[in-house]
Amino acid sequence: MLSVPVADALPAFVARLAARFFDAPPPRRRRFLRSADTTASRLALALAVRRELLQSSPTPAGAELEDALRARLADALRPENLVIRPLDLGSPEALLDAVRYHDAVHPVVSEADLRRRLAEDRAVYALVHKSRPDAALVFAEVALVKSLPDAVDWIVDPDAPILPPEAAEQGIFYGISNTEAGTAGLSLGTTLLDRMIDALRGRFPHVGRWVTLSPMPGFRAWLASALRASLPGDAVARVCAENGIAPLALLPLVDGQADRPEHARIRLLPGLASLARCYLESKRADGSPRDPVARFHLGNGAVLDEIRVDADRSAKGFEQSLGVMASYAYVVDGRRVGEAAS
Repeated sequence: MLSVPVADALPAFVARLAARFFDAPPPRRRRFLRSADTTASRLALALAVRRELLQSSPTPAGAELEDALRARLADALRPENLVIRPLDLGSPEALLDAVRYHDAVHPVVSEADLRRRLAEDRAVYALVHKSRPDAALVFAEVALVKSLPDAVDWIVDPDAPILPPEAAEQGIFYGISNTEAGTAGLSLGTTLLDRMIDALRGRFPHVGRWVTLSPMPGFRAWLASALRASLPGDAVARVCAENGIAPLALLPLVDGQADRPEHARIRLLPGLASLARCYLESKRADGSPRDPVARFHLGNGAVLDEIRVDADRSAKGFEQSLGVMASYAYVVDGRRVGEAAS
């Protein structure tokens, strides 16, 4: 029986597993894939193997195994096998560690920070497999507020005052993070978000709006490219002209070539919100939104609510999006977007 190897030995183990997999007769291959979700340890192994395959140099054999594992994991992690768990300070340490160490949007910086995220005006939910109830696959964080704040740093400030939940008028999803690289592309965030909205509406029925405050990770790079290629009549050139912006004069600021103090000027640049909207409206070759976060939220039924300039004042926020963030609405006036009035 295969056992989960120690982390340092995992790459060599994966190589041996791949060789055994492809040398094995078809019935044995099928047995391995069927067993991927029969126990917690085998699910953990399948996730670890796929993570290593995704992070290694691609080979035909590895790609075939990865495809097979993806299909098997998609079946193992189908919605009926998944459960959401609300987190609080009494939750198992393994679940709290997911938030401590895997927040990819707003990393936890201290125990005080973690405690603040679990206060009565905050909510954190994790999605787990029923065979591994204390192992978060993905988690999301929510803040209860009176109104959408100007900047996200207020939400993640450990010293921010606690709002009595009954005084809240909006709930803001401000972070969703995957803890298992082996689940990439399996849409677990969609399942978590859908169930969270239902749970939160039942838990806080007086809150009429549930929205996000989301990053725009590709905006700065896109804008730099668009400014170089700006042609009369295109959307970027039009926005620049309407706001008296010379594209080539703006390019050094966007490229980061100017002195650091000058970078602050771009945060409040006239037309920055319109340029950000151009980015969010731009498409990939397949017609889907270019921005991955927009692709996720719009694909899950939300609508673009508003664009907030100077909303992410962190170094990462400036590097990715010049500090601009987008808000997507899921529930407005107590109803899900697209839900008919009763």
